[in-house]
Amino acid sequence: MIRALGLLAILAVLWGSPPGLAAQEAPAGPDAAELEALAAELRDEAKRADLIRRIEALAAAQKETAPAEEQPARGPLASVTDSIVALGGDVAGSVSFAFDPGVFRQWLEQGFRDPASGAPVWTVLGQALLVLLAGFVVEIAVRRLLSGLRGAWERTEAGNIGERLLTAAAGLLLGVAPLAAFAVAGFAAVSVAALPQTAAELVLAVVYASSGARLAVLAARAVLSPEGAGARLAPLDDVAAAGLLAWVRRLVLAVVYGWLVCEAARIFALPSAPYRLLVDLVGLAVLAVAVSMVLRNRAAVRSRLRGSGGGIRTRLADIWHVVAVAYLAAAFLVWAAAVEGGFAYMGAASAWTVAAVAAARLADLGVLRLVDAATRWEVRADSRFPGVKARADRYVPVLRKCLRTAVWLIAAIAALEAWRAPVLDLLAAPAGERVVGALVRIALVFGVFLVLWEALCLAIERFLDARDEDGNPVQRSGRARTLLPLLRRASAVLLLTVAGLTAASELGIDIAPLLAGVGIAGLAIGFGAQTLVKDVITGLFIVMEDQVAVGEYVSVAGHAGIVEGMSIRTIRLRDLSGTVHVVPFGEVGTVENLTRDYSYAVIDAGVGYGEDTDRVSDVLREIAAGMESDEEWRDRVIPPFEVFGVQELGDSAVVVRCRFKTPP
Repeated sequence: MIRALGLLAILAVLWGSPPGLAAQEAPAGPDAAELEALAAELRDEAKRADLIRRIEALAAAQKETAPAEEQPARGPLASVTDSIVALGGDVAGSVSFAFDPGVFRQWLEQGFRDPASGAPVWTVLGQALLVLLAGFVVEIAVRRLLSGLRGAWERTEAGNIGERLLTAAAGLLLGVAPLAAFAVAGFAAVSVAALPQTAAELVLAVVYASSGARLAVLAARAVLSPEGAGARLAPLDDVAAAGLLAWVRRLVLAVVYGWLVCEAARIFALPSAPYRLLVDLVGLAVLAVAVSMVLRNRAAVRSRLRGSGGGIRTRLADIWHVVAVAYLAAAFLVWAAAVEGGFAYMGAASAWTVAAVAAARLADLGVLRLVDAATRWEVRADSRFPGVKARADRYVPVLRKCLRTAVWLIAAIAALEAWRAPVLDLLAAPAGERVVGALVRIALVFGVFLVLWEALCLAIERFLDARDEDGNPVQRSGRARTLLPLLRRASAVLLLTVAGLTAASELGIDIAPLLAGVGIAGLAIGFGAQTLVKDVITGLFIVMEDQVAVGEYVSVAGHAGIVEGMSIRTIRLRDLSGTVHVVPFGEVGTVENLTRDYSYAVIDAGVGYGEDTDRVSDVLREIAAGMESDEEWRDRVIPPFEVFGVQELGDSAVVVRCRFKTPP
């Protein structure tokens, strides 16, 4: 027999081995004596049956030790689909249960009796009510004993947060003590009284439900304290606290007493299909209460979320109820479909989302403080570099908004990753890396060009608005006051063009055809707008040669006036009557500058024919000398004073011409 079992083991090993391995490592076969012994055993009925039993035992052992086939992972969608199918089956089973008189009567006869004693449901309910009544009597007694302490607690006025916490804890203890007495009395009655199993389970379920519901409401009341703001921990007014407590009470009652109904159905042996349908309906009712709570309070929460902020915060405040309802619906689906690890996933994702929002809020406050500190630095820097604050104030709001947007964008990515949205995977993909890299490089290019342009503008303004040691403005040349503003505009156009071409290149746009098109367009404009080209070139030479400067009095193209400004194409004059003339440079043939460096005041003095003209010339020189030495006039004339002599013999006078050299 032993040899037969050894032979059987060898055959089993050979049967379970791969063909290649059997061919390569074939063991030595049994000899003739062993084969004859095996044949003899097979001819014996008892031995053959025993051998078959042993073979079946070995096969069963191999099946048990064989590794189980890996089942493909089932996602949440598959669980939801299975739940919907099961719900259909539960509905069909419930309908069959309700409309099948035989099944329903059988449940009434069996389910509404205690399985151990056979007592009817009325007896069970009566015993349960007696036990619960005893518990309520004990609770009322304890509540009356603590009424004095309760009144003293209600009259307590708390100040700081520590006193409020102590007051809330004391109120919670005063409320928990009667509930604890009720629960202890109920447990003791169940232990002492010889209640049937159904009555005992029903009493315990009622004790759990009543204690849990009232304890949850007490905790909410301790936090909200609608009766008095002195002990209130939540930053709400009386109306909001009372309203929120009412909704919390409704939600707690729906959850706890819905569970109690389902537990009572289980105790009274409700069939599985109606029981599962009842559980789903209770969950749906709880969802309806929670959704009603969100929708009824959406306006109040929206106003609190908005605060004094704007932008993203306002938009999130407007849709917060949509997010909350979607979250509740997802939680209901996870519960109803019994998704494996669903609540753990939602809890972890929710915790990470809250942490991301809290971190973003702290970072947002840090950004605001950082920008405020930079603003204070601007005030100090403005004393050394005039104009820095005025120019920086233009970009402070934009910088603040960009930094805050970046902070909340990072928080949003973290929240989406917590919910397993593949945001980082998309960004780490080749296409995502190209897009992010292009955006970063474009931002850097525009940032560098903006800094360069602002530095150039600040340098130009400091040069033009410079002051000497006495605080007096330094008079810059007309060429500088004309060319530097033109340089600022030209540099802006140049930098913007280069930045735009760089951005187009980073976005994958081939700029070679674009440059060729710009060149062709330039040639077309040059041929089609020759007047414009003439204006630009003529103006460029006039400005470069410093023929005209801002503030000078000139006469060009038949118009005379003070130069108020020049562009790359036109010159703007204001005449003595206040009329503004805009003259294209292409129309300027001759430039008459009446105030370049100095001017002459020509005087024609008329004297009688009987006067000595030499004496007249001497008197004019004496007057000029007096003006040059007078404090009021000496800054208005530049020596030497010139007398040209007789200019004209008029009808009634001899005209003697002279002139003063004056500043422009």
